[in-house]
Amino acid sequence: MKQLVSFFLLSLMSTVVLAQIFPEGANPSVSQSQTLVKSTKKPAKKYYATGVLGATVYPEVSNIDRGYNFSAGMGYYLKEVVMLELGLGVAKSQMTTKNLLFNNQRDTFNIDQYQLIAAAKYPLEAIAGTNFTPILGLALSYTMRSYNLLNGLTNNSGKTGSSTAFDAGVGTGVDYIFNAKYAAGLDFKYMFNLSNQVSSNYANPTFGYTGIAVESLQYYVAGISARMNF
Repeated sequence: MKQLVSFFLLSLMSTVVLAQIFPEGANPSVSQSQTLVKSTKKPAKKYYATGVLGATVYPEVSNIDRGYNFSAGMGYYLKEVVMLELGLGVAKSQMTTKNLLFNNQRDTFNIDQYQLIAAAKYPLEAIAGTNFTPILGLALSYTMRSYNLLNGLTNNSGKTGSSTAFDAGVGTGVDYIFNAKYAAGLDFKYMFNLSNQVSSNYANPTFGYTGIAVESLQYYVAGISARMNF
């Protein structure tokens, strides 16, 4: 009998001690595993590097070819919801215009373009059952263009003008998420001119114009993107 009472009291004391250590509903093994997860879980990625390789298209005209466009930048995940990005871009296109002094002569220019780009992007929910994530965004850019005449007839070949422009636009795309660090996808931006200034030392008044100044034209950039989080 004494042994039974002792066993009962020991069991009761053990229960009280365990209740103090692990509150009601708590599971020692679950608590320990949760603590382990919390202590080993890596913090969310806050920064990323990105690059886009594509082509620039001026849809309003036909005398500017589809030149290449490359941009690279760094970004920050704002509260893991919005992606804020700042980057640099370089592009090259070729333009052909009619020489007013010689009707059968066509003047060909290389257009070298350099950009400072700021963007805000919002990733949507992943497409159900896939790793594809649609993205929407807005962009602002400061663009510098340099014009170089290739086949001068009435002017010497070489640099014939330059310009600056402020543009704004909208963007979209889709990323394939490989893992927490790497992603790749398609990127599309459509840009509209806000203001521009053109300077030229070329006598032919068609310089830099295709009905209107190149800087005033709308354009879009479509390309393949890659991103690395860190």
